[in-house]
Amino acid sequence: IYSFLHSVIKVNPLIPFVLVGVICGILFVIVSIYLSRQFKESAFLFLLLVLTGTIQLFFGYVEIYAISTLLVLLYIYLSIRCLKNEIRFYYPLIVLFAGIIFHASVIFLIPSGLYLVWFNYRDRFSKGKTILSALGGLLLITAVLYLIFDGGENVTAFLSGGHILPLNKVQSNIMTAYSLFSFSHAADVFNGYLIAAPVFLFTLMLIIVHFKTLIKKIEYKGIFLLTAVLGYSVFTFFINFEIGVFRDWDLFSPAALPIVVFTFLFITEYLPYEPKKLLLILSVYSIVQTVPWILINSSEEKSLERFLYLTGNAVMSPYRSEEHTSELQSHSFISYAVFCLK
Repeated sequence: IYSFLHSVIKVNPLIPFVLVGVICGILFVIVSIYLSRQFKESAFLFLLLVLTGTIQLFFGYVEIYAISTLLVLLYIYLSIRCLKNEIRFYYPLIVLFAGIIFHASVIFLIPSGLYLVWFNYRDRFSKGKTILSALGGLLLITAVLYLIFDGGENVTAFLSGGHILPLNKVQSNIMTAYSLFSFSHAADVFNGYLIAAPVFLFTLMLIIVHFKTLIKKIEYKGIFLLTAVLGYSVFTFFINFEIGVFRDWDLFSPAALPIVVFTFLFITEYLPYEPKKLLLILSVYSIVQTVPWILINSSEEKSLERFLYLTGNAVMSPYRSEEHTSELQSHSFISYAVFCLK
C-alpha cells in the first residue's frame, strides 16, 4: 500500500498502517455484529468483543496484526455457522489459512480447524479413523511449520535463537528474561491476557469452579472454541516475547477473541443462572479496563509515563533492557530537538 501511494503522491509511511487499521476496525465491528447474532443475549457478546484490549490494534496502531486479528474473528464467525450446519467447513478453513499467511501465529488455530473437518465427517468416523485423522492433522501442522521455516533449514536457528523459552535459567541467553516455569513468566503472560481479554480471569474461575458442568454440557461449539483457546495458550506459554510481554502484547492479542466467545457461551448456555446480570458486570468491567488502556496508548505523554514506569519494574532480558534504554534516550533527544526548533 505504501509503495503504491508513494509512487502517486508523497505519503507518510505511517498512513498505510492507520488506513489498514481503521478499515479493519470497521470490518471488525461489522463481523462482531454478525457473530453476536448467532447467540442469544447478542448485545452483550457484541459489547464484550469491542471492549477487548485487542481493539487498540485498530486505532492507528503501527503494526501488522490488524488484518490477522480481523481474519481470526471472521474465522470464528464462519466456524460457528459451520457447527450449526449453515455453511460448509471449507469456508472457515479458507479464512484460517488466509490468517496464517498474514501472521504465522495463527497456525495455532489449526487444531480447531481440524475439529471442523472432523465435525463435517463425524458420522463416517470410527474411533480408529478419528485417531488416524488426529495423526494426519499433526502431520499437516508439521508440514505447515516446515514450509514456514524454509524447508526446515531455519528450525534449529529458531529453537536456539531465543524464540522459545528455556526450561531453566541456566539455558537462558541474552534474549530471554526468565525460564519457562518461572513465576515472572506466568505473571507476564497473565497480565498480557488481562490487557487483551478483560474477561480472562473470570474465564479461569468459571472453568475451575464449574468444571463438572463444563464436562457435562459442553457441545460442538464449546469444544471448538475451547480448542482455539488452548491452541493460543500453547503459543503464549512456550514462545519467548523477546521485547517483553508489555510491548509484545499485540502478538497474542487475537487470543482474546476465542476467550471472549467461549466465556460468553459458557455463561449463556452452560450455567444454570440468569446470564444478564453477570454479562452486565463483565461489560462494565471491560469498559473500566479497556477505555483507560486505549487512552494511555493514544497519549504520547501517558505512553511515556508507562514506558518510564516499566523501566524499573518490568522483568526484561539483557537485550530488551538495552533496547529499552536506547529507545528512551532516542525519545528524549527527539523531544529536545523539537523543543529547540520551536
